[in-house]
Amino acid sequence: MDSLIRYGNDRLVVILPETSLTQAGIAANRIRFAVEKNTFHINRQSLKLTVSSGIVNFDPSAHRGKDEIVAALEEALLQANKG
Repeated sequence: MDSLIRYGNDRLVVILPETSLTQAGIAANRIRFAVEKNTFHINRQSLKLTVSSGIVNFDPSAHRGKDEIVAALEEALLQANKG
């Protein structure tokens, strides 16, 4: 089952089990496009949002605990923001 988790104030984590890196990249681009094509109206203000995404493949032999997974996610997002 796919999951969406809020991580911090301005981050979301999408967990897509049984999804290849290629498929995850396609999903990330679809999310980015859906968010960026819209204008959001909050408290009488119009906001345009952008999305940066980092993709991590979970390999149980490479990631032994939650801290290592979070570190890999943070690194992937850092690389995405460097563009």
